[in-house]
Amino acid sequence: MNTLFLFLLTFTFHALNGAEEKETKTAELRAEYVHGATLIVGCVRGPGRVQGSIAAIVRQKAADFSHRESFPGENVISVDRGSCRTKQDHIEGNWLTLPFGHNSQKCVMFEWLPSCYPEESYTPLLLRSIQRAYEVLAPGAELIIDHMPYVISLPDDCNEALQKIRLEGTVTPIDIMRNIPKPREDRYHGIISQLWQQYDPFTISRSYRERLDIFNILRSEQRKTSGEQRTVPNIQDRQTNITAVANSIEKLVEIFERDSSWVVSNLVSEMKEEKTPMLLDMFEWIYGMYSRGPAMLEALRTMGFEVAADAVQYHEVNPYNGRLHAWIIKARKPATITEAAEEKEGI
Repeated sequence: MNTLFLFLLTFTFHALNGAEEKETKTAELRAEYVHGATLIVGCVRGPGRVQGSIAAIVRQKAADFSHRESFPGENVISVDRGSCRTKQDHIEGNWLTLPFGHNSQKCVMFEWLPSCYPEESYTPLLLRSIQRAYEVLAPGAELIIDHMPYVISLPDDCNEALQKIRLEGTVTPIDIMRNIPKPREDRYHGIISQLWQQYDPFTISRSYRERLDIFNILRSEQRKTSGEQRTVPNIQDRQTNITAVANSIEKLVEIFERDSSWVVSNLVSEMKEEKTPMLLDMFEWIYGMYSRGPAMLEALRTMGFEVAADAVQYHEVNPYNGRLHAWIIKARKPATITEAAEEKEGI
């Protein structure tokens, strides 16, 4: 009896294991033979909850991620490490390793990039996913990035920042390490954050010092609006962007339909932790897009994409899934690929 039980248990285990392997292999085969589709990466379809960290910013718990009306008349396939919530076309697997053919897809839209990565604990580096999109897109095809606030916060001191990266198990690109100046006096505030940002502009990196710079800029604005003597803020991080702070305040005035003094006063209070964050998360997301947006567009151009000057667009309502306060970035693979690009891609 015991022998029979063990046999059935072993048989069931291998059957389930085999089914799982077969399902994975099927997903890979489907990816290999899919051509001319619109791929939505990081999507499991259907109405569903907005991811927790995003929900806190947009103040919206659920949206419609089915994409039934997003791309009318097109063959739409979602790609994600998780399984599909509906019976719509879906490929389960890692975007970076699924064997989509080069120059084979009509459109790639990133709805949620970190879901594409393996299970190891490290901060997402979005650049690799977007480089992969360039490979699989057909000439003339469109790239759409529904950008989320992927923010890395690092200590100002170079050694402390490196230690935090190691403690969190973050994979640090070797290019960053090579560019760290050897003389200690040249390791300025936020240098690791800046090097990381240069390596991957799509994953927003910020030092503690940049955040303090932003607070000082806001505090200076608050003094100006209240009639106090205005002091020029002491900016110490080279990535701090005063114009982006001003643009972010203006955008929050538009979103909340309040004057700038109300916005600035509340931001200062929240940064001093006198209030429960209401504006700060959204401000930091907006600031990230205004301050890092130009670098994102330059990175897309360097990859070979055609990118308009105004390719980073704010939408009160996401036109693809109805999520509030979306930042959409669009680019296009050139219709004619140069010989150099063909050689690079191995075409």
